[in-house]
Order: sequence, then C-alpha cells, then structure tokens
Amino acid sequence: MNALVNRGAPRDLLDIKRVCDEGLIAPGICWDLWARKNAGQHIGEAKEKVLRHLCGLDARRPLQSIVDADERTAAQRTREWFRQVFLAR
Repeated sequence: MNALVNRGAPRDLLDIKRVCDEGLIAPGICWDLWARKNAGQHIGEAKEKVLRHLCGLDARRPLQSIVDADERTAAQRTREWFRQVFLAR
C-alpha cells in the first residue's frame, strides 16, 4: 500500500488489484492497514495520490494506444476498478 500511495507504479496497481481479486484482502482493509502504518496521515489525501498516479498512467498510456484487445480490456477493467471500488469514498 505504501508503494501504491507513494510511487504508484503500474505494478503497484496490479499487485493490489490481484490480492483483492484473489480474496486475500478487501479494499477497505487495505486502507485500514495503510492508516495504521501511517498514523496521522489522512486516507483521503492518500486516495488522491493514488488517483493522480492513475491519471498519470492514463496520460502516459491511453487505452486507445494499447494495440492488443485483451490487454486493453484488462487495463480498462483495472483502471475502472480502482476508480469505482478501491478509491470509493
């Protein structure tokens, strides 16, 4: 979670999505654990950082630039999941 919030590399997004998809942890628990480790910091600000990382990824690698249809679909689903589920307020 700290890597996702602070660095926001595509692999960080994929790692968090995978552990949630596998049922190892729920998005809310991810944020609870992040808050415990980062006492005094606000989850809302951390979510904003993740959203900025996601927007940066959209700018650097727009979905329409992904030639492979399966890869494009997977990228779209991952980005939507982060916006609609993981970053939900």
